Amino acid sequence: MFSHVSESKYYNFERSVSCKNGVPQSLQCCKNLKILDLSSNSFLQISQSIQALQNLVSLNLEENLVSKIENWGNLSKLEWLSLKNNRIKRLEGLKLPKLKILNVSENCLNEIENLQDLQSLEELNISSNGMFKDFEGLYMLADTLTSLSCILRAHPIFVDLARFTKLNSIKTYDFSIRFDRSLIFHNLEESSSIHTSYNTSLSNVNLSCIKELKLSGNKIYNASHYENVSLIGKMTILKVCCLTRIGISSVSYLATCTKLRKLDLSDNRIRSLEGIQNLRCFESLDISKNKLHSLQNVVVNWPSMTYLDLSLCEIVELPIFIAPKLSKLLLEGDKIPLRQLARLRKLKSLRYLVLNKVDMSKRRAVGIHVLCSTY
Repeated sequence: MFSHVSESKYYNFERSVSCKNGVPQSLQCCKNLKILDLSSNSFLQISQSIQALQNLVSLNLEENLVSKIENWGNLSKLEWLSLKNNRIKRLEGLKLPKLKILNVSENCLNEIENLQDLQSLEELNISSNGMFKDFEGLYMLADTLTSLSCILRAHPIFVDLARFTKLNSIKTYDFSIRFDRSLIFHNLEESSSIHTSYNTSLSNVNLSCIKELKLSGNKIYNASHYENVSLIGKMTILKVCCLTRIGISSVSYLATCTKLRKLDLSDNRIRSLEGIQNLRCFESLDISKNKLHSLQNVVVNWPSMTYLDLSLCEIVELPIFIAPKLSKLLLEGDKIPLRQLARLRKLKSLRYLVLNKVDMSKRRAVGIHVLCSTY
């Protein structure tokens, strides 16, 4: 059946009508195959024919009906494996010495076990499975794992990440985690709260090591949660931060985050730039859809800033800019008078300006090289 691809290195059988009852025996002829996509079929099992593919490096089995991992003995060169969205209940039979990336999310796992033969595993995704009892089996990867995804919104498990000597990235909705190394802590979007209903909070995390934080959509604006937000000020090496749609009205606690390069504060209730007006490492700031209104006599010292979005902030008074590198400024939806716009001529690097629709006289007064008007 597959003799015509016997010399191929890549083949895609995604949604293959001819493969509905399992991986065909004919695959044995494809001994040079390195990349195989068998996703979105209705496989109940993987046939022994796959053992003939000894040169296979990447195998995609997403969105099938596989319930058991078997017949993998000869895939000694496999480095990438995705079993996402199947019916797997146990991790067993994974004797893959070169496997670096494993995705078993959206299955029926209740235990993390039998990982001792994955000596090279670097990235593991176990999100959206059953109710894990513990993560003891995960510690078998303590010396190799660099990335972990474990989205456990319904049942937080305590994981001592300090035991993972190479871990540098974690994706989770749960704060019942502690670590003592420089991590990128991200992908916390749309959580119901900055801390879970299990009384775990940011205080469980060594905040001084966090480089990247995304908390978009968390409902943390009420007084009882303010303490958690202010703890962000302890993230002294934070470089990227996204706090959109979380209801905050102040950012004064960010004054200590002097390494911040990129900050997104859009769609909140912020009324002042206090705390961020002198962050000299800033390169990009989105503070659109807030309530800044008047920034009269406010001096912003952003020598590295290139992008600034102040759209839909109801601004009638611009701040005094010390921003020699600012090249893109968005003021859409604001009502800036002509005398204020004339100040922008001092920004020698400004090349892109978005305003409400203005007449030609105002355009000439601003004198920006490129002027994009809307509305």
